[in-house]
Amino acid sequence: MNTHAQIEIKHLHFVSKSSQNQLSLRLRGNGFSLMQKAIRHRFFVASFFLAAWSVLVGQANLQADTVVAWGDNEAGQSDVPAGLSDVVAIAAGGDHSVALKADGTVVAWGLNTDGQINVPTDLNSVTSIATSFYHTLALRSDGTVIAWGRNAEGQTNVPVDLTGVTAIAAGYSHSLALKEDGTVVAWGADTLGQTNIPAGLSGITAIGAGFAHSVAARSDGKVVAWGYNQDGQTNVPVDLGGVVALATGFAHNVALRDTGSVVAWGYDHDGQTDIPADLSEATAVAAGFWHSVALKSDGTVKAWGYNLFGQTNVPSGLNGITAVAAGGGHTLALKREADVLVSKLNIQISQNVIQLSFDLTVGKRYSLESSIDLREWKSIGEGFVAQEKKVVQEVDAANSIQFFRLNRIP
Repeated sequence: MNTHAQIEIKHLHFVSKSSQNQLSLRLRGNGFSLMQKAIRHRFFVASFFLAAWSVLVGQANLQADTVVAWGDNEAGQSDVPAGLSDVVAIAAGGDHSVALKADGTVVAWGLNTDGQINVPTDLNSVTSIATSFYHTLALRSDGTVIAWGRNAEGQTNVPVDLTGVTAIAAGYSHSLALKEDGTVVAWGADTLGQTNIPAGLSGITAIGAGFAHSVAARSDGKVVAWGYNQDGQTNVPVDLGGVVALATGFAHNVALRDTGSVVAWGYDHDGQTDIPADLSEATAVAAGFWHSVALKSDGTVKAWGYNLFGQTNVPSGLNGITAVAAGGGHTLALKREADVLVSKLNIQISQNVIQLSFDLTVGKRYSLESSIDLREWKSIGEGFVAQEKKVVQEVDAANSIQFFRLNRIP
């Protein structure tokens, strides 16, 4: 998917071959318009369309999501690979971490005792990831599932006829898949009933898998749980409703409600189900082995529970977060960072030709598009920047209004 650039110009250099023309800059909403006024009062407007992202003065600013990690790092699970960017999803296992990139590929790091970070070399077109203690799952765009890592209990033996999957979850030694028809499929260990799907279970919208229990949220906002229950992890609160997302730890569960409130139940020896009194407006939740995490609507993070490794010590000033994940003793967050594509922009207008020139950052692919109505866009140039490069693009200015947008192509 392309991402629109957002441009705010600090200095513009205009050149007009006609001394009879007057050039002026006109602000319009979150964009700007360049107006050329001729002596016959004929107006020409070249408008730059700006997407609703953050602004860097004098630069075209895209967004690249990067990973932030804290807590236990004994196996390198918190050592985010240098240069890792364009991440769209994250997952945290026992002592390893996994990231899904915008191009559909997967990166993993940390403990590798069972091949849990050995991403299949031909894996692509991934849309979702899930991981647990020692194995990892990936959901592909065609609705199929790929699994790797420990397989002592068959947790990576994906059913050969499994298709139409929309969500996945990984437990200690079992795996779950949610199908597009709202049913759930499970495989792997069943010593404690964790893969015994309740008869007639349907209308499911979210799933979670713990050490030896499983949970599912229904379309009516209710939650169903099954499997090991020594710590009350399958004792769903009777009045719980409006659930839109679930996270499952070793023996506890965290539910996000449509009100932005959070509910937790199960094992609470370390306070992992003690929701902070000031937590509100949550948009996502995650559950580690013995700690819990919530993402707020303002992009900040709350964490609570077991903290031996600092996994609930959210870095000071951390904001701009779009996703969270919790592992054995570490926590991950997906942070939106500025990714500069254009460092300079120059515009020249000559009669019916607009000349755009800009300097592009090394290693970026781009496309430049134009539109006259903001609905239909036409590519007028694209390329890859192998080194610092000045791009000059001439555009026919026959139309009274033109909009331009610069896209970065992952």
